Amino acid sequence: MSLVELNSTNILENANSVVSLKSGVAEALQPLTRVFDRDIGLVFKTTTATTTIIHIDQSASGILAIDKLVIGNGHNLAGVIIDLEYSDDDAAWTPAVTQWTGAAGTIEKTWTSATHRYWRLTLTSPAAAVEITEIFLSPTYTWEKNPTTPVPQFDPVFNVIENFTSTGKPMYFEAGDEKRQRLYSVKNADATQKANILLFWSDWAGKYPFYIKDHLGELFFARIMVPLNITQNRGSSSYNFTFNAEEVLG
Repeated sequence: MSLVELNSTNILENANSVVSLKSGVAEALQPLTRVFDRDIGLVFKTTTATTTIIHIDQSASGILAIDKLVIGNGHNLAGVIIDLEYSDDDAAWTPAVTQWTGAAGTIEKTWTSATHRYWRLTLTSPAAAVEITEIFLSPTYTWEKNPTTPVPQFDPVFNVIENFTSTGKPMYFEAGDEKRQRLYSVKNADATQKANILLFWSDWAGKYPFYIKDHLGELFFARIMVPLNITQNRGSSSYNFTFNAEEVLG
């Protein structure tokens, strides 16, 4: 069983960050901003099948340490050679991870947390115009303590809309794929975990989907369904909270 991990911060979205293309040209109606708009249904696309370099400058202040790359499902990077590198001067570049070949599905890469101003993602010689939904370059919050009894709701949430005819007969419309849900109850969390989960809550802000890796190691894009409902145990410095995450689909 793994500790639950949350990735709610994305350096591409930082107020001081500048995200640009150093190679490749974006389609006018599918701009680069789509890779950090938190809408996994919108796709960034280049005009041609050419090597594409996505460059991030965090600026001189507010540089965050990061340890994870997530490229959301819905890309077309299977078979593409991919490099992720960092720099402190925008001239000398160091690999954050070993070069790899893209595969279908969500792409996840991790490394020892590192603080650098510049980052770049290079997609070499794609066979088709590049298409990407979301890119997260993020610090990971790993829970200090998992749920006391980590039994999430594994039955999926069906994406079905119920309506009724004028006579009251029920009608059902399947709007899309089923969604994963994880319902956790955390008991006796310490003050550090309480503070960190509140920082997460502030970062997610009630509207920004984020990546969660559950206690079984499943990574998916999610939102929170109900408040954390943090309570303090009487006569103790420990806390309880609930965490109900539901998958967000494109």
